[in-house]
Amino acid sequence: MKKSLQMTLKSQSDRYILRGIEMLIAKDRKLKSDFLIYLGEADYRKLYAKEGYSSLFRWLTEKYELSESSALKRIQVSRLALKFPFLYRDIASGKYTLSALGRLAPFVNGANAPILFGGAEKKSVRQVEEFLVTQFPKEDVEDRLRKSVSPLGVDRHQVQFTAGNEFISDLEEARALLSHKLPKGKLAEILGLGLKYLLKELKKPVRKAPSKREMPLAVEAANRILTGSRYIPRGIRRQLDNRDDRRCQEKRPDGSICGETRFLEIDHVQPFALGGANKPENLRLLCWTHNALRAEATFGKWRASKPRMTPE
Repeated sequence: MKKSLQMTLKSQSDRYILRGIEMLIAKDRKLKSDFLIYLGEADYRKLYAKEGYSSLFRWLTEKYELSESSALKRIQVSRLALKFPFLYRDIASGKYTLSALGRLAPFVNGANAPILFGGAEKKSVRQVEEFLVTQFPKEDVEDRLRKSVSPLGVDRHQVQFTAGNEFISDLEEARALLSHKLPKGKLAEILGLGLKYLLKELKKPVRKAPSKREMPLAVEAANRILTGSRYIPRGIRRQLDNRDDRRCQEKRPDGSICGETRFLEIDHVQPFALGGANKPENLRLLCWTHNALRAEATFGKWRASKPRMTPE
């Protein structure tokens, strides 16, 4: 097909080629605008969760194999367009590019929208970034636009973040205290060691027998269990962590699981409110997205309406 098109174009005039390019660009802009409308509706319906993904970002990058930057840009612009619907029209007309709006999205609110949209009209990405610096402190702009983690190779990454004075003070103190162990004082080594200590602390096993001082708490926990409380003992929690490999167990249509490792919660397969027991066979780990989806399907949206952190 492509060879046939190439051969056809070879016999056409310059005017025909230019006209074709103009038509394809207009069609591409319209398709991008339509895609954002579809994506916004999919986001609202949580179709990504129903297909076994913990976030819209993972759905686009894993199922549809969009690049991370492409998926993030489309999500940002889609959610921006839900607040400012005129953007669908303006994207289709070429007034704004997705890349330019993606840069603009983290800064837009109801008060500054007219100024920011006006300054980004018909602008390139670089021009939009330069414009943002005139509206906000340069450090703030750079911090919001930069990637926090960027791969440099198979086993190396660049990590960037903004830190306050207290962090820098603590870092310098740690560098001094570790000077014998880490004479070069490399930031990656210091933070890496700190993370290992943190993970070790977080993974410490809970003591099996409570001390005398803790005995009242243990008795209180036992009473909660006997009286039908939702309280789940730590031993069962550890059992679930090991069994489910600390991953969301929500099944996808293809039989695989969501596998999210963040924001995990314990879900009752047979809901606790409907008589479900706090036994391992009735419990599983779900990410909050799928736990909320299950609660909504069983009890209605009011059960999943409390505000939560988003994993994207």
